[in-house]
Amino acid sequence: MKRAVFLLTLGFIALTSNLTAQKIPVLPPTYKVTIDSARFSKQVTIELDVYQGDSMAFEILTLSGARLTELPQRIVYKSERFTMEIPSLSQGLYLTSTTVNSERIAKKLIFDGNGKAVVTLKVNAIDLTKDHLIVYPNPVALSDFTVEILSSSESIQLHVLDLQGRNIYTDKLINPTGRVRKEMNISTLDQGEYILAIESRNGRIHRKFIVTR
Repeated sequence: MKRAVFLLTLGFIALTSNLTAQKIPVLPPTYKVTIDSARFSKQVTIELDVYQGDSMAFEILTLSGARLTELPQRIVYKSERFTMEIPSLSQGLYLTSTTVNSERIAKKLIFDGNGKAVVTLKVNAIDLTKDHLIVYPNPVALSDFTVEILSSSESIQLHVLDLQGRNIYTDKLINPTGRVRKEMNISTLDQGEYILAIESRNGRIHRKFIVTR
């Protein structure tokens, strides 16, 4: 089931009669690993979202645990891109291992080629002095809508607006530091475009999302 999501760092939020929310537990700050394709023949790109100041290490392993290539542990200060070449790789199943602040995530990679493989690691360093608002998937075809918000502010105002600027929903978020997942039911919204906005001491940011039926 496809969903679109809000991530925030608070507890639970109740919505107006137009929008109903499911209560979802607060998630601890963590990180995200995305692979553009788990099956590749020549090259693959892996994207890593971490906070500035996080300690990060990355390696590619065989299923038996043999290390093929690695990026030694380092502190993340800025967004960077790393290219790692494996001169000779046989077809088969391999593992990527990403460790951030002692939290490890392993993902599978299937190599269909025969010979040199190129792995690109794109590291996105999230600045906690700024707010981040992520909306996905977009457009939203189903009634379940999810959002991610990352912020270091003491409080945030959350708004859902129509394109005429009319406020459909407002809530105040207290101590929204890190990530919180929240599901909202938008089945009462008509098809069309809407704006999701957050305001804090860091300023105001917004994202447009589309509701389809």
